[in-house]
Amino acid sequence: MSKQIRFWWAVLTALVTMTALSVFFANPSQAINPKINISPTSFTLSEFASTQISATLDEPILCASDPSLPCSVILNFATSIPLGVSLSNSSIEWTQTEWAQTKTFTVTMTNPSLFQNNAVFHLVAVANSRSEYYSRFSVDLAVTVAVTQTTTSILSTTTTTSLTPSTTTTTLSTTTTTSLTPSTTTSLTPSTTTSLTPSTTTSLTPSTTTSLAARTATNQNLDKIPATGQNLRVALYAIWVLVFGVALTFRRKIRQQ
Repeated sequence: MSKQIRFWWAVLTALVTMTALSVFFANPSQAINPKINISPTSFTLSEFASTQISATLDEPILCASDPSLPCSVILNFATSIPLGVSLSNSSIEWTQTEWAQTKTFTVTMTNPSLFQNNAVFHLVAVANSRSEYYSRFSVDLAVTVAVTQTTTSILSTTTTTSLTPSTTTTTLSTTTTTSLTPSTTTSLTPSTTTSLTPSTTTSLTPSTTTSLAARTATNQNLDKIPATGQNLRVALYAIWVLVFGVALTFRRKIRQQ
């Protein structure tokens, strides 16, 4: 029973390995042969600086015969442009007669305050074309930001209110004199003094420092595979032969026992 488990475990491992290899090498022609050449593919962009990018096609544009539809290759970077950066032309196009031409566009930093120093963002485009050779081919530009950190401050608001009410003193004097045979004198002199001097001072000093930095990134790198499509097929065929050879050997041993 344990030998059967080891046998099927070996088969399962081989199948998982082959599946992983198939996914990894799903489109070997794109990695081996860059159909659309971008130069440079990575660069550093300083404050308010610009960098020119050039793009060329690898071979003529061939489409299925349909004169009613255009046969061209279009790269559109519009959806990957972050705030604070502009492109002179976010969409570049080659017609069939222009396939050998070099297309250029310029990347410019317009607002460095939106980036942190050494931040990295990517300009990505996927080819839109009726040509099977160029359709869905993707390009990726890695841009490193070089800026000086800035701080925006809003500081010091002071309000002082002083209240000093006046002081009122009231003096009441009443004198009554009644003279008869006896002499009686009554004198009433009430005196009342009220003094109120409240003083209130309110001081408000808010200090707020705000620094805003935004970063855009999505990192997609294309690794070049140092093998040709023919070598890849030979390698995959050899692996399959090895897997089924091992499986048959285990099965033969199990039957012999």
